[in-house]
Amino acid sequence: MKSILKGLVFFGIWAFILFAYDALSSPCTSKNPYLILGIICGFLIGIQQVFSAFLLSLLALLLLKILKISAKFGSSYSKLLLLHGIFTICLFVTLGIAALGGLYFLRRLCLTGKLDPFPSLKAFLETFSGLSDKPTSIFRTGRHFPSDLQISQDFFVLELDDQGMAFDPGKITSIIQDIEKAAATPEAQIVIITFIHGWNHNAAPTDRNLIDFSNYIARLRAVSPGKAVMGIYVGWQGQRYNNFIQKSITFYDRSRRTRIISEGSLLELVTRLGELRVMYNTSPAGGGKNQGRIRVYHWGHSFGGAILYAAMSREISSYCRGVLGQTCCDRVFLINPATEGIFFLSTYQALNALPLSSLPSSEGHDPFFLCLTSRTDRDLSRLFRLAKFLRITTESYRTALEEICLYTPLGLVPQFVTHNGQSVNGALVLTAVSQSGVPYLRNPRVTVAMVDEAVIKDHNDIFKDELLKYFS
Repeated sequence: MKSILKGLVFFGIWAFILFAYDALSSPCTSKNPYLILGIICGFLIGIQQVFSAFLLSLLALLLLKILKISAKFGSSYSKLLLLHGIFTICLFVTLGIAALGGLYFLRRLCLTGKLDPFPSLKAFLETFSGLSDKPTSIFRTGRHFPSDLQISQDFFVLELDDQGMAFDPGKITSIIQDIEKAAATPEAQIVIITFIHGWNHNAAPTDRNLIDFSNYIARLRAVSPGKAVMGIYVGWQGQRYNNFIQKSITFYDRSRRTRIISEGSLLELVTRLGELRVMYNTSPAGGGKNQGRIRVYHWGHSFGGAILYAAMSREISSYCRGVLGQTCCDRVFLINPATEGIFFLSTYQALNALPLSSLPSSEGHDPFFLCLTSRTDRDLSRLFRLAKFLRITTESYRTALEEICLYTPLGLVPQFVTHNGQSVNGALVLTAVSQSGVPYLRNPRVTVAMVDEAVIKDHNDIFKDELLKYFS
């Protein structure tokens, strides 16, 4: 009994420190005028966790005691204790449901504007519940990139919530208008790159991916004279917590969330950029051919690659089969995508069913769909496979390829690999695999390559100078 109580005490202290640290290190604290209230709420959450663990342990001890007394005394007394235990459990369950209902009620009050006449109370409840009817508010579970912050004139940040919707509804329109201003002169040559980050990243101004992508755009601008290079960083809630323990347990939740994110405001951004590209690149004087004034590249990494592929899979399949004459972008670029091969399998089969005589022309360009995966990416080759391996025990499949695709990342399925990548004198050289009779492998618009460590060292080694040529 004493050892159990000691364990509960240590667990309580750990939970208390964990959630208090989360409140103190939240990226919103520097922007939240009610910082003290936020910290207090963090401590309250910690106390709640301790109390919940303590109650569960007490209920377990109560049931053990009932069983012991039942064996020692008569059945009538044990039945009375059992009824008392059931009543206690029902009471705590009812209180828990009531607490959840109360929290839902508070959130509704914050979102519907009914507390506007009481600003102090509203501010406290917004801080407590983490929701607000103000798009510019920043909370623990809310946005990370302030709407009034602009990194540079030609670098944009589009932040999405957990349902894939833009925090600023007018942000996409604003981005399109800025691109139109840059394309106002007939001589303008514009390169637009959208980047979607992966797990444990977000749109915080201090996020490593955002900083690295901004620097990468600057490097690309330096090697692209005469071109206006614009970057669009698409941030989603890939990182919900700041401490290591909580970040590590969000893998499955964030993995499932990628399919939802792909169907939100990202589709609007992709569609409108595609419309802009077609409008400025085709003209009657040019005979309707692509003039190349605006080039659009979509780039996804890790779970960001999963989001991008889910959003673009139909267009990738149609264009690579030669069905579409125009596309919404010049290239879909995935680096170390954390998406199962099963999502690419139907595209693979459709491309493999094409007669060799009907393969689309390369038109002198690099591939439309380019997927690069590092051979030394242990996060994908080991951890991702291990995390997804249980799928084969819960889902049915007909073929060995389907089984492999259920838990293997897209870029590591042997049948999908079309090229091997090596670094030669500091440049990436792709060599086709020796299966020339297979239609899929001979399709010039598709490249799925496994690259050596010298090209991409590990899962997060993505902003490489060797890849700059694919964005020009």
